[in-house]
Amino acid sequence: MGKRTLLTIFTVFIISCSNGDDSEFEFSLEGSVYSMTDIAGAWNAQFADFEELEVRDSGFEVITLGGTFTMTVQENGRFFAVMTLPDEPVEEFSGQFGFDGVNLVMLEDGDGPGDEAYFNMELTNDGLWNLDGDILYDLDDDGVLENTILRLRMERI
Repeated sequence: MGKRTLLTIFTVFIISCSNGDDSEFEFSLEGSVYSMTDIAGAWNAQFADFEELEVRDSGFEVITLGGTFTMTVQENGRFFAVMTLPDEPVEEFSGQFGFDGVNLVMLEDGDGPGDEAYFNMELTNDGLWNLDGDILYDLDDDGVLENTILRLRMERI
């Protein structure tokens, strides 16, 4: 498997401010179903799948490949995540979470307006956090970002 640049993935996960003030965050910490306090804490992925939307079975699942995906979320919406894959460099990224109604919105540090990614999310009764949403990601390391669905199932650690 070629080099995966997780920073590229989360470039589309970034929340920006339309008022031009990078210190402000325009999405709410309270959604219509969940709030940031519901997801604050440390999480470890049981499943982290990246698959191209137009090509079935074109992606990879991090855990099956022997990798890891962990994330820490603060109550103010700041997040820090790490993905490892065998024989690949460790990928670290950070940014801001917020809510737009029922959707969780992600924006990576350093990105601007229009780079937001919107996710469906669910917290289960058995303590799992399920996320899925569309991102742009270079699945085949050819320098071209493909429309990709990211699916995460994480447990609190």
